This record gives sequence, structure tokens and C-alpha cells, in this order.
Amino acid sequence: QNTPNPFKATTVIGYELAKAGSVTMRITDVTGKLVRMYNQDGVKGYNQFKVNRSEISGAGVFYYTVETESTGKGGKDFSAAKKMILVD
Repeated sequence: QNTPNPFKATTVIGYELAKAGSVTMRITDVTGKLVRMYNQDGVKGYNQFKVNRSEISGAGVFYYTVETESTGKGGKDFSAAKKMILVD
């Protein structure tokens, strides 16, 4: 889960990886419309995405999905969706 939640300026979404790999995070609004997408190469262990208020238009309830893909496998290893709240 992101912390803090709700947030005004910045929130951090942390996640653990069993092995290094490509990670994608998608932020969508309540209608499912893509608001922002991030990609990063995660390392084994703890990783995080930092989301700034300036990167998301509007306020309210959003959902984020973190998906991992192991190097060389080509398929999804893990996917998790959570709710976050952005307040003005």
C-alpha cells in the first residue's frame, strides 16, 4: 500500500522482488482510464515508486497496479492492485 494514503504532495509505493526484473506501475482513475504509467528495472529485495502530485491531474480515488516480469521469462510473475486517495 502507498504511504501516506491519502496524500497531498508525494506518496511512496514500495514492493519486494524475489529476483531482479522489469516492473510496470499503472495509475488509473475510477473509470479505468490510464492516468500515468511508470517503468523501472527492479532489483532483488525492496524497491519503490515515488509519485508526485504534479504527475497526476485531478484529485480523488485512483487505483494503481504493480506488475513484475522476470528477466528472460517474458510473462507476468506478479500483479497487485491497490486504491490510493489524492486530496487537494
